[in-house]
Amino acid sequence: MMTDKQKHLYVLYKEVDELCRKHNIDYQLAGGTLIGAIRHRGFIPWDDDMDITMTRNNWEKFVQVCKTELPDNRILECQELNQCYCKIYRQNIICCTLNTGTF
Repeated sequence: MMTDKQKHLYVLYKEVDELCRKHNIDYQLAGGTLIGAIRHRGFIPWDDDMDITMTRNNWEKFVQVCKTELPDNRILECQELNQCYCKIYRQNIICCTLNTGTF
């Protein structure tokens, strides 16, 4: 059973996945998100974020797409958009952590 926060995360994940598919942006699940998908067929019961990785080129493309296609109630936030970690917010709730890694 998913917590309320995990339900929000799943909705956000579907939105990110849709944007990535639409624009041919490759990404992978990582960390606890990947472990949860394999081991729990969903979320790790106590997990409260999502870990997604993508190459630098895909990250740069994702940032550009988010500038014009991210819904109004979503915010892509990074200290600097060139940083490797960012968060996507939904109504002031941190919902997703993206780690762009260096592939």
